[in-house]
Amino acid sequence: MTTFFYKRNLGERKGHIDGVFGSGRVMEWIRILMNNNFRVIKKMIRENCEDKGSILDIGCGTGYFSRLFKTAKYIGIDNSERYIRFANTKYGGKFFIMDANKMGFKKENFDVVLMISFLHHLTDNELKGIFKDVKRVLKKNGKLIIIDPVPVNEQSNFIRRFIFSKDRGCCGRNNEQINRLLENYFKIEKYEVKNSLSCTLQLFICAR
Repeated sequence: MTTFFYKRNLGERKGHIDGVFGSGRVMEWIRILMNNNFRVIKKMIRENCEDKGSILDIGCGTGYFSRLFKTAKYIGIDNSERYIRFANTKYGGKFFIMDANKMGFKKENFDVVLMISFLHHLTDNELKGIFKDVKRVLKKNGKLIIIDPVPVNEQSNFIRRFIFSKDRGCCGRNNEQINRLLENYFKIEKYEVKNSLSCTLQLFICAR
């Protein structure tokens, strides 16, 4: 979910302008405006994630994507108290302040884990720890679904390159780099690239 000011990771770095744009209501409107109501991301989720079973959204931000799940048991986690408070007020779902490196869930608890616009805010070492815990909480036939922007230099045109260059994520990765991080924990079953209004996105469907 690339915007000029948006950051939806659990390992949030200090010193950013979250104090100005940290309001859940403000942030959600910025995200909707910059990303054309997330039409492409929502389509990618619907095509690859059924509305059933148990779903964990890591770095859920304001809880916007919980609206896609009417039947599934959805849980969202984020480290932002403001966003979680907003999500619980607006969407009435189960949202928790939680560190993705230390998730307090039982082993083999979820059918699907979502990571949407999350990876490029975290270092390799941080992601390795998170992937290890994701594998622990996923059921044996569970899936990890990742949607993340490609690096700035691989964005499909100069407009998307400019927009994504303003994103606060500092760890953009291409397909090969993400593959290397995933290979010790998951089997990649599907990969595709699509353009949204604001950036070029890559999708990974991974099996436990």
